Amino acid sequence: KPIVLTLISEEDIKMLKEGATGRAIKKAVTERIFNEALDQGVVLNHVDASLILKCAPSTVGGYVREVETEKNIQIPDRGKLHDMGRSVTHKKEIVRYMLQNYSQPEISRRTHHSGEAVDRYLRDYNRVKVLRGKFDPQEVAFATGLSLALVNEYLDLIEEMEGKIVEKGG
Repeated sequence: KPIVLTLISEEDIKMLKEGATGRAIKKAVTERIFNEALDQGVVLNHVDASLILKCAPSTVGGYVREVETEKNIQIPDRGKLHDMGRSVTHKKEIVRYMLQNYSQPEISRRTHHSGEAVDRYLRDYNRVKVLRGKFDPQEVAFATGLSLALVNEYLDLIEEMEGKIVEKGG
């Protein structure tokens, strides 16, 4: 599907004039093109973005990770939106927002996940949490219909989240 992306914006030029590093500008452009693509109904992967930005996919990945860490957001890339890979990052962020009492629509907006996906993650997290300690992981997997690997991810996440005092941030 053809889309229009902003590769150079007035904000980029302003950042350059104000002495921003090339890396800072490239991170801003990376964030922008992923969001612009999603706004037009297209989900980019890191290879797509690397071809557009004329850099390596690993470079795009680095920019994405840095922006996500610095801004406490999720960049809407294909891996996150289509739940690809073994990462629990999206689950962790969604659960963390729930524990901070954010609403489901706000969690969806912040993580670029559908309301249905957010509901599923939170439902699965809570089901595993209720059964944890009463049954072994294999029995939890059987009872919930989740894979053993996914149950173990949620068990690790529960342990991690229960050990933290979660503060609501902006």
